[in-house]
Amino acid sequence: MPMGEETVIISSGELAEHAVLSKKRNELEFQRDFLVRKGAQPGDFHIGTINKALLEVEARLKPISAKLERVDLITFVPHRKRISEFTEKVAAFSQDDLDRAVLQKTGPAYGLMRSRAEFTRENFEHREDISRMTLLLNSVPREDAEKLLGVLEEGDEHEVDISALSDDQQGEIVVLANRFGCHVAVEGGMLLPWGKKSDSSSQKFSGEARRTVSGRPIWVSNSTVDEFDKNEQSLLAVEKKLQTINAKRQVHKSSDVEEKEFEDAQLTYIETLHKRNEFLSSMGFKDRVAELRAKK
Repeated sequence: MPMGEETVIISSGELAEHAVLSKKRNELEFQRDFLVRKGAQPGDFHIGTINKALLEVEARLKPISAKLERVDLITFVPHRKRISEFTEKVAAFSQDDLDRAVLQKTGPAYGLMRSRAEFTRENFEHREDISRMTLLLNSVPREDAEKLLGVLEEGDEHEVDISALSDDQQGEIVVLANRFGCHVAVEGGMLLPWGKKSDSSSQKFSGEARRTVSGRPIWVSNSTVDEFDKNEQSLLAVEKKLQTINAKRQVHKSSDVEEKEFEDAQLTYIETLHKRNEFLSSMGFKDRVAELRAKK
């Protein structure tokens, strides 16, 4: 950054939190407005409860939104075109038609809203990766960032100069892009379509498998996925065993043998859970921070 130029520091964690809070705000506003259209009064208790929750959400959003308003951020939105298409089609229906679709959960309008929700829900689940990619996009010159956005969202086969990024950042772009179905590699600071890579590519995608832990999508390296899956199966088995033992303990006093079995199962559970946590800690990227140029 040039000397004296105003900058704004934003983290990927803040962008992900902004997505969570914005979703919550939209849901609360929809609930309130729907109830009002159906006859609820501003002074009703449930409307007041929603408004109170909205104020709390807005208060948490305010400092992040203030930062975002100060920068000209290029945002990465997977499925942007499809979401926009569905939004335009939904907008063609009257508010009464949309309210009826929500209540009856059927009809053309409901089908469109449901299809759009599939894409927005997927993006929400991947908000942390989307936030990191957004900051990486904004860490290269604007022209290159716009080209990169075209590669990621539209499948353009441009070669993009990302030499302004560190090797670590270039590697992260490769991994994240492949997670979103965009198969690329890096050679000499240039992001290339996978088909144009050579054996000398410094950053190549080694492959990952998607898994779900506690309702959250995670990515496991192909080199360790078998070991991860085996540990998950062991964890599930010991959880079931502990449930069975606990059920028996509710109806009769345990013998010494049963107590030993319970203690051994608890120990196994702790060990497998610790192993899962080791896997998880080695998989994710750290919170990324970017210093972005403020708007003039």
